[in-house]
Amino acid sequence: MRNIAIKDAMRHVFCWMIFLIFVVHSAAAIDFTIGDLTYTVEDAISHTVSVSAKDKYIEGDIIIPSEVEYEGVKYTVTTVQEHAFYELYNLTSVVIPNSVTSIGSLAFFKVKVVYYAGSERFGSPWGAKRLIKGTVIDGDFVYEDNEKTKLVAYIGSESEIVIPGSVTSIEENAFKECSELTSITIPNSVTTIGNEAFCYCTSLTSVNIPNSVTSIGSEAFYYCTSLTTVTIPNSVITIESGTFQKCSNLTSVVLPNSVTTIGFVAFSGCGNLKSITIPSSVTTIKGHAFSYCTGMTSIVIPNSVTEIDEKAFLYIDTLYYGGTATKYSPWGADFLIKGIVFDGDFVFKDEQKEELVGYIGTSGIVNIPNGVKIIGDNTFKNHSELTTISIPNTVHSIGENAFYGCSKLTAFTIPASVTSIGKYAFYDCSGLTSITIPNSVTTIGSRAFGGCTGLTSVTISDAITTIENGTFHDCTGLTSVTIPNSVTTIGSYAFQYCTG
Repeated sequence: MRNIAIKDAMRHVFCWMIFLIFVVHSAAAIDFTIGDLTYTVEDAISHTVSVSAKDKYIEGDIIIPSEVEYEGVKYTVTTVQEHAFYELYNLTSVVIPNSVTSIGSLAFFKVKVVYYAGSERFGSPWGAKRLIKGTVIDGDFVYEDNEKTKLVAYIGSESEIVIPGSVTSIEENAFKECSELTSITIPNSVTTIGNEAFCYCTSLTSVNIPNSVTSIGSEAFYYCTSLTTVTIPNSVITIESGTFQKCSNLTSVVLPNSVTTIGFVAFSGCGNLKSITIPSSVTTIKGHAFSYCTGMTSIVIPNSVTEIDEKAFLYIDTLYYGGTATKYSPWGADFLIKGIVFDGDFVFKDEQKEELVGYIGTSGIVNIPNGVKIIGDNTFKNHSELTTISIPNTVHSIGENAFYGCSKLTAFTIPASVTSIGKYAFYDCSGLTSITIPNSVTTIGSRAFGGCTGLTSVTISDAITTIENGTFHDCTGLTSVTIPNSVTTIGSYAFQYCTG
């Protein structure tokens, strides 16, 4: 009888075990759908579920909840299934709760943006185009923390945005590719702007960076092609690499006296940048910092700069610099002029201000100061805004390329004090109509007046013995030339294409 009782007890326990296994197995296989999401019970005892898209047609923004309720039971979402949102091209974003600790392979393949600040990192970003660390959403703003100090993303579509006053840090990529954004107000609570924070905001026209900001990350405003003006606060020490690279419509930048370093390609490709003042606080300019800034004809580099990297000024015409850096000189620029004395818009080579080597103004009418004896090479080169210039009778030499490309220059008189005019001195000054070369001039360089297509008459000095090669080449409007008896030699092509 005892054996029979034991066998009955064992049979009873075995049946209960089979029943419990069946119940657990049945529960684990439960699937249910709420909204656009389907859940699968993973553990009926701990009440955990995995999640996936209900079908291939869901679109817009999806927020996965940390907890769901089904038939009176609350379940915690801990897993995103493998391929859960695979190739759902109409999804703009998915927010994953921090309760999720396991994310399957390629769960978000081709999904545009995923927001997640949880612990799982294996396989990140699980096929998504972009992963943003943040899940606290308030309106159109996404934060990393409950205090809403770290702004990690903007998911709205407004053109004008005011960042909330709780924010202290605009994180990496926060506004990346917000192409509809035209203006943004940054509160003075913000101290940090992260890498690529506003890159590819192609409609952004202006930004006011408050004095509270001490750090602006690399490529923070990269390819903001509508940005026209920027004022950088005096709390910033370094302009990082690529910060304003390819801001092709940027015309004005104010750098504060706090800046010591201008980073690699910081302003590269800013083709409409007309001028920039580099403060005397700057000591280092990295490679390609201003390369392809083709709108600038010249840049003044303060003597405080002791390190200039390779091609920092590639495709800029003229540099003015009297400092000690020599490696890689002239750093990609066409000309380096060692001007060390500045007086208004004029740059001089000497303390006595007798040799004028540069003009950094934009006026159409210029009066060269009395006392100047030499107008140096390239001094006014490509100043296309110049219409009228007054040369004092203290000047005895006009250098090579001195007025090259001053296409609007129409009025000036060469004083009787001038004895030499350099090569290409007035080349391509197409606005000139007549010129009288005084008898004091003994030498005129080759092509000095070449390409002056508007020139109709020329009177040459009695002191000239040789008209050099191409001196008046391509002066297509020239109809009258007075050549004195002193001339014994006329060089090759001196009057070629003077078809007027």
